Amino acid sequence: MEDLTAGELQFSQQECLTIQDFSYRCDRGKNEEGIIGGLTGSSMMQMTVRLHELSENKQFYDCLISRTPCPFTIVFNADFNQDGKLKEYENAMTVFGYVVDVLEHFDTRTPENGSAAPMNIRVEIQLSSMVFHGKDEDRVLEIIRS
Repeated sequence: MEDLTAGELQFSQQECLTIQDFSYRCDRGKNEEGIIGGLTGSSMMQMTVRLHELSENKQFYDCLISRTPCPFTIVFNADFNQDGKLKEYENAMTVFGYVVDVLEHFDTRTPENGSAAPMNIRVEIQLSSMVFHGKDEDRVLEIIRS
């Protein structure tokens, strides 16, 4: 939950949460010839995040009551070194948006190995922009709220 658009992605594995799934839809208008282009309309993103501890849900609730867009960075195929610092990644994306809904899900079954029961949180975000971090360059997609 950091804005990692201003430079190289550098963080530790301890600061990361696992995203179970995410989805978003961006709609763009068509011109008179039917070619897609122009502004990207209001878009929503949903993601399910696995929590290690119940206290980690606080940051999502803080974003829910915030009146400013919050950053969320998703790193794909991350590889960490022995110190737990990010060594390399395939690509990443940072979204900025307003958290509009949070839904918690706690599994009541106790795992056989005695570890804590899994906790997931489903977050819905109204997007304001997206930045795709590629190996060679970043690409920004601005989203217009209608």
